[in-house]
Formats: sequence, C-alpha cells, structure tokens
Amino acid sequence: MTTHPHDPAVVGSFAIQGRLGRGAMGAVYLARSPGGRLVAVKVVRDELAGDSGFRARFAREIDAARKVSGAFTAAVVDADPDADRPWLATEYLPGPTLQKAIETSGPLSPAGVQSLASGLAEALMAIHASGVVHRDLKPSNIVLTDNGPRVIDFGIARALEEASLTATGMVIGTPGYLSPEQITGTGIGPASDVFALGAVLVFAASGRGPFATGNPASMLHRIVNEHPHIPPLPGPLHDVVRRCLARDPAQRPTPLEILQLLGPPVPTALLNPPTIVLPPATRVLPPTAGRGLPPLPTPLPPPTGTFAQGPTPSGPPDLAGAAGPAGVAGPPAVVGPGGVVWPAGSAGLAGVAGQAGVVGPGGVVGAGVVGASFGTSRVRAVVFAVVSTVLCLAFAPRDSQLQVLHPVVSTFLGLVSLTFLYFAIRKWILVLRPKVVLRLSPQGLTINRAYREATIPWYGVTRLHVGGDSKRPWLIAWLEPQYQNQLPVSHRRHHGGLRIYPIAHGATQSRRQTQVNELRAALNWYAGRIHDNSY
Repeated sequence: MTTHPHDPAVVGSFAIQGRLGRGAMGAVYLARSPGGRLVAVKVVRDELAGDSGFRARFAREIDAARKVSGAFTAAVVDADPDADRPWLATEYLPGPTLQKAIETSGPLSPAGVQSLASGLAEALMAIHASGVVHRDLKPSNIVLTDNGPRVIDFGIARALEEASLTATGMVIGTPGYLSPEQITGTGIGPASDVFALGAVLVFAASGRGPFATGNPASMLHRIVNEHPHIPPLPGPLHDVVRRCLARDPAQRPTPLEILQLLGPPVPTALLNPPTIVLPPATRVLPPTAGRGLPPLPTPLPPPTGTFAQGPTPSGPPDLAGAAGPAGVAGPPAVVGPGGVVWPAGSAGLAGVAGQAGVVGPGGVVGAGVVGASFGTSRVRAVVFAVVSTVLCLAFAPRDSQLQVLHPVVSTFLGLVSLTFLYFAIRKWILVLRPKVVLRLSPQGLTINRAYREATIPWYGVTRLHVGGDSKRPWLIAWLEPQYQNQLPVSHRRHHGGLRIYPIAHGATQSRRQTQVNELRAALNWYAGRIHDNSY
C-alpha cells in the first residue's frame, strides 16, 4: 500500500490510511470509520466527476447496490455521489481473491469448483434480483471468505461503461470474461454474467480461461467465433459450464437453474479441499503517525477448514484481505485487445486485484499495459519474391540455348520466365514497402511507418471502416480537418477516407481473414461508436 502527496486525509467521515490502487474509475483507499471499522473507499477521478450524466448513473448504481444482500457481496457502508469528487465506501473483506488463490496454490479440486459454482450462482441470484447486472465478473472480483465466495465491484462497471460509450464507444470489461454480446455491442443482461461465471469456473478448475490467453483482439475473436476449451469436470458440473458458455444468451441457464442442476452443495472441507496458502499474518499497513490515528489492527488470520496458513510466497507481501468492495478489486481498466496489450487483472496486492482493462477487449494484459497492436509482415512476400526471381532466371532461355531449341520451346520458356518475373516484381514491391504498425488504445489510434509515428485521438476520427478489395483490404479512416496530414501514410483515398493500414497484404486468405476479424473486434472494443462495421 502506498501514499501520495495529493491523497486526501479524510473522505466523508473515513480516515484514509493509504492508497490500495488506481484504475479506470479512480483511486481506491483503505480507510477507517470513526468507530475503527476498516472500509475500502473508492474516489472517482476528476474527469468523471465533471460528467453530470456519470454522477446520475453512479447514484443509481449505488442505490441498486445497497439492495443486494451483504451475505454475497461487500456491503455498501456509505457513499456521496454529490461530493466534489463522488465516492463510495464498502465493507472490508478479509480473504484472498480467487485470482490470488489460484496463482498461489493452483486450480481448485472438482469439489471446490462445484462449491464455488453454487456460491457464485447464489450471489448472482441476489444481484440480479436487485436489478443489477455485474458486467465484469472475473476471478479478481471474487473474494474467498470462510462463509463462501463474495462478489465485489458490481454495478460500478455499468456507470463507467456508459460514460465510456458516450465518450469513445468503448466497452468496459476484462478480455477472457466478456460475453459475446458485450463484445459485439448487442443487449447486455443477466445472461452476460452467467457467461462470465462459466469462464470463471474454467479458470478455477484449470488455471486458465476457456479462450486461452494472449493478444486481446485474438481472444475477443475466439469468444465470438470459436468454441471454448472446457477441462474434464465430473458429474453435472461439466454440463453446467458448457451451457453457461453458450454463444446464444437464450441457451444459458439462469443462476437458479444452475443451483438446481448442481444439487446440494458439496462439503469441500471434508472432500479433498483445495488448500489456499496465505502468507503469515503480519502487519502490512504503514503506521498512521502524523495523522493522529491509533495503529491499525493486525489482519485477521485465515479461516479454518478451507484455507491453510503456509509460507509466504515469493515477491512483495500482499495486503491480506485488502480485496473487498466495489472498487478494491481493481476497477475495470481501459483495455481492451493485440500486439494488443491489456490489463488482464494481474493481482498484485491481495485484493487490489489488478486492473482489468477496458478492452473494450484484447491483447492487452496487465495493469498499465493497454492497447491492441497490428503489424504488416514481409516474411511470406520475401520467400515468394526470392522463389519467383530464381524461377524467372532458371526458365529464361540463354543465347546458347536459342540456337539449339525449337522456336516454340524457346517462346514457351520465355513466357514462363516473364510470368515469374511479373510475380517477382509484385512480391518485391511488397517487400520494399515500409513496415506499418497500427496500435489502438483507449486514447486513440497510432500509426508507425518507416520510423515515423503519429497518434490521432478518437475525437479527431469521425469514421473507421474496413474496406477495399477482398484480397487487399485496408483500414480506412475519415479524420477531422486538423488531423488530415498528420499520419505517416501515402494519403491515398477511398471514398473520401484515408487508407491508413494495409491488412495482411500478401498473406494467405485464411491469415488475411483472421486479421480482418481481429481488427474489427478491436475497433468494436475501442471505437465502437465510430466504427462502420458494414461490409
């Protein structure tokens, strides 16, 4: 936990002890109530505080969150959506996040996964009954307590997502746990949380998500177009996970149906319980000297039965139990897919479970690594250029051959040589073209060409479209007048737009189509409002 010179000493009636993290919505602080109770306080960043529409949505989501039973979530303690910088205080939850538990001790046993599934289905029932859709359910937003899993950071994603959609067309979420309808921008509802639940259970059972990892754009493409990888699971659990991950929301079970399919909960403490190794109980919070506050209590020891205390894992100490409220578990970050680089929610402080990313979706992974990247490749063009050149020279008739070969044969060899010369010239043109790298991020698009680079913010782009010949597609951009000449491109136009990125020219049809699909997914994620997805 860190402190910064500009951090507030007090928010509302809560005394700030230190900063737990910072994400897309703002900063998250560990604080104490006047009576000494530990809470997590999320303070909205200045840009969102100045958005009246966001304030109204934030207030609505807080009201909805108050209605959800604290038995399944981190209860809302207090909030002030009308403050200069709106804030929300939620209950402090001792215990590791699911993300941290799996990273520390490996996948859960089948019985543990089934128990987790039942607990999360029950939590989603309570959340959905209150009229809230979580929209960002993931391992770092699930805290394992001695009384079952708690779901945190719900409702807030919706207010942030609507603000991002208004500004840039981006979607909030974490690549790998987004539902197909979140990626494509169609109706989002309770079934979206059920899809995320299926992905969470796959991660709990195997240590990896159902759509693998890597380039966020590729991941988003796989979620929308490919079947998930589900590890072998016993009994009804495999069928439940398979149905949760159905592409069609109408085919997914409701949380109540999940509970009915799974049957009575399994007593995991008796049946080969997964052991979650926690660091020894130590004081992890800095002294509060200088603020006139008594020292903080020692973190609670791990609960018995399900969790066992063990040696401290390598690396910096975690904040035991800092994971908590809507906001302690790392707010969804702006991610998004690529050479895409995203925040994938890497846990750092136990509970400040790393920032998700606004992936919109994608190749983005880790707090602070945000964006999707695409680059032209010349490897295939070089191979074809060299082969065509060699064959051109091999078939070209020599002077000595012209005297002995029949004129028809000589003419035929000459035509074959010219044909290979034509292909060689085309391929060498591709080889000699400067390499172009396209990067998409929450801030805008960047083009790097021949060691020249320029970035255009999203407000400087009026329209984006993938068009042109099917064998030589281009990303075409329509820019505001002041940005027309800033990109290092040839300025060749297509129906008034600039051709800014050649999509897999010279590649195989399969590779070209894959990159087109990945680029469309990234554009939907980062610039859905201005992306013209028509063919």
